[in-house]
Amino acid sequence: MSILDKAKQLTGEAQESAGKASDELLAKTIIIAGEKMEKTNVLLKAQGARYRVSSIEVNMSIPPSVSFCIRRIDKK
Repeated sequence: MSILDKAKQLTGEAQESAGKASDELLAKTIIIAGEKMEKTNVLLKAQGARYRVSSIEVNMSIPPSVSFCIRRIDKK
């Protein structure tokens, strides 16, 4: 095996390993963001706020970024 072939092999292995790690990181980020959304909405409701966290957007980067979307609820 030539040096070039070995370098290609190692590059492929590194990409595969990084992909698995990023999947785990993304899953953990989603779980944490979901829990944060639920807890925040409970607090907002308890305080009588007319706003709720309505959705989450997760951008896969290093580190991942999380955005929370807020909506106003109508009290009738």
